[in-house]
Amino acid sequence: MIQTKILATEFGGKKDHEVSAYTGKVLNDTDFYCALPYHFKEPRPKVKVTSIKTSESVICSIEDIGPWNTHDPYWETGSRPQAESGHDHTGRKTNHAGIDLSPAAAKTLNIGGMGYVNWEFMK
Repeated sequence: MIQTKILATEFGGKKDHEVSAYTGKVLNDTDFYCALPYHFKEPRPKVKVTSIKTSESVICSIEDIGPWNTHDPYWETGSRPQAESGHDHTGRKTNHAGIDLSPAAAKTLNIGGMGYVNWEFMK
């Protein structure tokens, strides 16, 4: 099932030092990776992310848990990301994002630091 018009934000790379929640490796500026608000068991699925603005697509590995929530598998219930409400499960204010993208993915998709995408798990 395709998740439509999900707000994506950029994370990782030199400007935002992060390590993978799954492998412990430093998340760089060149690889295509993403974060979804759920802890996946191995093997983690690949994610196809498509820019709404340009229709360009990238295939990302899931490397982190987030944004904002750690247990919001909104795609399983056909609902929207809980972070879109403006608050996470603990009451913190969010930026409404339902997926985070690496600097390389964000650049390829031309979303800058934030933009709308469609995404789906690869089969």
